[in-house]
Formats: sequence, C-alpha cells, structure tokens
Amino acid sequence: RPDNISVLLREFQSYIATGEKSSVAATIQAIGRCAASIPEVTSTCLTGLVQLLSSPDQAVVAESVLEIKKLLQTQKDDHKDIISQMAKLIDTIEVSSARAAVLWVVGEYCRR
Repeated sequence: RPDNISVLLREFQSYIATGEKSSVAATIQAIGRCAASIPEVTSTCLTGLVQLLSSPDQAVVAESVLEIKKLLQTQKDDHKDIISQMAKLIDTIEVSSARAAVLWVVGEYCRR
C-alpha cells in the first residue's frame, strides 16, 4: 500500500546500513520495484535512490545507479537534476556496469 512506503523505506535503509552485499543489492532492487509498481510512491523511492548515490559504498552506489536508470527509462518527467548528479559520478564510480549505465543515461538524456 502506498501509505506504508515510508515505513518500508526506513526498513530498507536499515538493511542497506548493514552492509551485507547480497541483502544490499536485493534491497535496492526492491526499492526500484516499489517505485516501478506503485506510481504514488515513485517520486519518494527515486529520491531515496538518489540519496544513496552519495554512499561511500561502491556496491550501494552501483546498484542505485542501475535502478535509477531503469526508472528514468519509464518516466516521462524531466529529471535534469538526477541526470546531472549521475554525470558527476563518472570519474569516481568503480563498478563497470554502473559506469556504463551512467554514460548511457547521460548520452540518452543530454538533450532534455
């Protein structure tokens, strides 16, 4: 239910804070699924994923980038701020799939 998303996101944040790689990836993917499945919470989930881009944990950043890319592909809204923030990660991101996703997003949406 959309009204439970804040509780769910807090729970997800605690899973991410544990740092266990398998649960971190699954948790971030779950946030992405919630955003994609429940239109009323897409913005909230997207905001949470963007906040994870500043994590010192490269696995968290990488998984967040991949989920944000998926969400941007389904959004009609203009997300220049998110794209700009992702572009700043190009030099620091270490996970190759996430770096490729950032480059794809920048290339795909640079004219918006």
